[in-house]
Amino acid sequence: MFLQHVVEGLLESNRQITLAIDLRTDNAKAILSEKNPSLLSETCQINAYSKSGLFRGGSELAALATCFEESEADSTFVNSLDGFASSLLRRAAIGLRPPNILRGRLGGIYERPRWYSTKFNSLNQIIKSIGFNRLSKGNWFDQICLLNEFFAEDMSRDFPHTSFQFLPTPGPRITIPKKEARTHLGVPEDALVLMNYGVGHRRKGLHLVTAALESIRSSKLYLLCAGKQNHDPNTLQATLRMEEEGHAKVINRYITEAEESLCFRASDYVLAPYLSHFGNSNILAQAVLAGRPVIASDFDLIGQRVRTKKLGILFKDQSLSDLITKLRQIDAAPHAAKDSYNSAIEKYAEELSVESFQSALHTAYPKLN
Repeated sequence: MFLQHVVEGLLESNRQITLAIDLRTDNAKAILSEKNPSLLSETCQINAYSKSGLFRGGSELAALATCFEESEADSTFVNSLDGFASSLLRRAAIGLRPPNILRGRLGGIYERPRWYSTKFNSLNQIIKSIGFNRLSKGNWFDQICLLNEFFAEDMSRDFPHTSFQFLPTPGPRITIPKKEARTHLGVPEDALVLMNYGVGHRRKGLHLVTAALESIRSSKLYLLCAGKQNHDPNTLQATLRMEEEGHAKVINRYITEAEESLCFRASDYVLAPYLSHFGNSNILAQAVLAGRPVIASDFDLIGQRVRTKKLGILFKDQSLSDLITKLRQIDAAPHAAKDSYNSAIEKYAEELSVESFQSALHTAYPKLN
């Protein structure tokens, strides 16, 4: 999701860029061209895949090394280091190094360094920590960009041989009038709308929301469920039952970008009731950019951000009883609670602008003369 903003930011820094992308079809080029034609016209492109349909060299890391050598570049920026980080770190822990051509050149966005969190203290995470420490001391990394501002500060202290930079989650403001959005979606104007967005997985916690709403039986609280719900049939049936009773609107399919904006603006609160979710959440950023507070689990980064930035209401991770308590409080005083977050949300939305993202990227990659 960051590719467009990364490339635009690096081009502004006067860097020459080669995109290692999927050129087996024209799909990737078409998407990039639609986003911004300069993503293609001002860069070179090489295929990250072989004729067999696999990554060149047989793996993502091998393809990175191959494309890096072919492009004659000075460094790499991987849009998601997570794709090969786990195996990279485990191998490093037992002394197996990455391709030598990548020494001092490994960089990009590392979204979920789970091994660094004290919440996941297992043998596997300890092994990865050892691997990262060895690679860091061996100066294998260039710039590592993190989506967790707290980790960016702490990892800079713990791994002085590696440079870390926090990148905010960028996006445009969503300003469609609430009335217009609700009319378009067929959502009651006078309801207090709780919006659940995205493809359904039980780990996302929608089943807690439906159970809580069925317990409360409020005439004011209304669920807007948008996105394909094909992984938890019992929860889907619960949402459809609520829709039949007039307490929900269920859009059980893929949601277009235009509809996505309507859904966020039609809501009063955006739901993020994830079960022990680690790391960043695009839903939280989208809610803020739409000017909406969240109702979220208090676990890890989401909980920490909502608490410190005052972005909404937290309930205890995986606790149905605490969620019921918080929803009852909203039901009793719906507007007083919601309006109290407006100024904090507006302030945080400024930190999530594309300009803020580009500024952070330019800190990691200063403009060249």
